[in-house]
Amino acid sequence: MATSTILCLGDSHTRGFYGSDWVSMLQRELGQGTTLVRRGVDGQLARNIAARTARGVADANATAPLSSVILFCGTNDTLAASSTDWQTLHERTTKFIEPGAPRCSPDTFEASVRKALIEIAAANKNAALLPVALVTLPPLDEHDLAGAPINALVREHNARLVKLAAEDPGSVTLIDLYALLERALQSDPPPPARRAAPPLPATESHAPKQMVRKGMVALARRWLLRQKWDKIADADGGRYLTDRIHLSDRAGSVLAAAVKPWAVQVVEQAARTARE
Repeated sequence: MATSTILCLGDSHTRGFYGSDWVSMLQRELGQGTTLVRRGVDGQLARNIAARTARGVADANATAPLSSVILFCGTNDTLAASSTDWQTLHERTTKFIEPGAPRCSPDTFEASVRKALIEIAAANKNAALLPVALVTLPPLDEHDLAGAPINALVREHNARLVKLAAEDPGSVTLIDLYALLERALQSDPPPPARRAAPPLPATESHAPKQMVRKGMVALARRWLLRQKWDKIADADGGRYLTDRIHLSDRAGSVLAAAVKPWAVQVVEQAARTARE
């Protein structure tokens, strides 16, 4: 029987259908005493996740006392900030952005994550300070970490997460996935990119039609051909991304391993608090 619950809030990274299921990896590491409640919705932006945070906390508390929250979002915000095509896609197709809403930017991302953190603190009834693990975004170009414009935009969004974690060090812990994957890529790089230099601007390197097509190919390889995510990443010329957006199992393992010590600590602290 589970004695503690960790809520995993996020987008498709957390759902684990388009890429590595790091939530299940972490669940296996933590064992049956802790239940991970997965609340990942494909395509959602930080603003959408913030809007459903209070309900997510309430639902997780119904399973077992909620000990902590893992918040992993922002890749969709980064893509939407990279071009008007992504913004339009969300307005007309996913409906995750209301028509006429402000253009996605690091500023709107920061405001949305801040709102989610406030909602977590307000909705939880079991503790004054509910620990939160805030996960930075992975790089979106494995071949040129420093020079790719899309990675520069990722780093801008990650800087806002660093800022938010620093504002509340007592309850918010930064899990720097970007830095971990950056180090991993230095020792385990992908093969040379099959494209011209210099790096393409973000509007071209991650154009919606191209990314949707890559995602569909990755899904077909995984769920029809039953290939592993790492093999799918290799076939696309990567190592840690399956389709230049989602995590391979190599990356999922890195994330699960990084979150585990924090999760063990907060669960143990919750157990001590309950005994007092």
